[in-house]
Amino acid sequence: MVHKTDFSVVTLEEAVGKWLITHALWPSRSLDLNTCNYYLWGTLKDRAYMNNPHQLQELKEDIKGEI
Repeated sequence: MVHKTDFSVVTLEEAVGKWLITHALWPSRSLDLNTCNYYLWGTLKDRAYMNNPHQLQELKEDIKGEI
């Protein structure tokens, strides 16, 4: 029988690959790191720069569009 947690971890690994942070790798009570530091900001940056913005306003619009 497959446990729900095992299924969830496998599903997450398939979706995000190497970006999955498991409990073994998660820093306990780290004040300077949170979940957004591991995945969200890097992904947002990559997507916002896909259009190669040349002006600050273009970059702001791309960021807002991705969020």
